[in-house]
Amino acid sequence: DGIRDRSPSRGLGDVYKRQIMTHGIKSVVVVDGDRYEEGQHTRQDSTHLNVGEYKAVVLARKINSSFGGEDINVRPINRYLSERRNSEEAVPVKDVIQDGDLVVSCVDNHAARLVISQYAQRLENVIMISAGNDLYTGNAYCYARQDKRDLTQPVEKVHPEIASGGQRNPADMSCEERAALPGGAQTIAANVMASALAVVLVSRILKVFQVGGRSQAREVLWNTE
Repeated sequence: DGIRDRSPSRGLGDVYKRQIMTHGIKSVVVVDGDRYEEGQHTRQDSTHLNVGEYKAVVLARKINSSFGGEDINVRPINRYLSERRNSEEAVPVKDVIQDGDLVVSCVDNHAARLVISQYAQRLENVIMISAGNDLYTGNAYCYARQDKRDLTQPVEKVHPEIASGGQRNPADMSCEERAALPGGAQTIAANVMASALAVVLVSRILKVFQVGGRSQAREVLWNTE
């Protein structure tokens, strides 16, 4: 149904465009409450012209322009995902992620990762790819749920640091608190690696559902752990 993508990484948008063309995706929702800032050009797909713009809006515009009016709907949501609507900057996760979605979570905050993961566990059918990186390392993990049964473990079971606390979801912060957050130490190599892993998982999942349907999903998803 859609790719719910938050916090786009450098080059990730271009690869997603190719995935969309290959597999015939018709609906994409891009969710991110952040704006581009000076100094991010070295690790994200932006230029000085994008400074001050919402990342979700910029990425949606790029994808839409690449298709030249073809039958695809890319919708940006320039808000932070939250458990509830607690501010003008927040959007409830239940209003964004729907049953049957393919969710690509590229958030840079464990609290936000946990919100997405816990909501996914309440759905009947969902596939969630959780990707992240720090300065030198990165990873991507696939959680799948089919007919109210977990096919793989929730991401916080595999990466317990996600559930350990110590971080606040940006949706729960004031504008001043978000402005004071550190930029995040990361290298482009680690960023691209985590993005590439996520794209590989997306490609495998889309291919199996396109060719084999849900009956083959369990085998493929286990093989991606």
